[in-house]
Amino acid sequence: MLDIKPLLITNLNDGSALLLIQVVRSLSDTASLTLGAQSGIGPHGTEFGGLETCLLYTLTLPTSD
Repeated sequence: MLDIKPLLITNLNDGSALLLIQVVRSLSDTASLTLGAQSGIGPHGTEFGGLETCLLYTLTLPTSD
């Protein structure tokens, strides 16, 4: 299964925004891989403007008892 999860947080006062995108891939019933990115949108000096783009990844594996 593949899930795409976009999220946009906007500051209505200064027009800046924070864009987050995650792609989650199920590897099995108990394991998944998440890839994502976040980026600030807007001019420097605004809440989200000037933020660097950040990439992320997470690998979730089952635990053994």
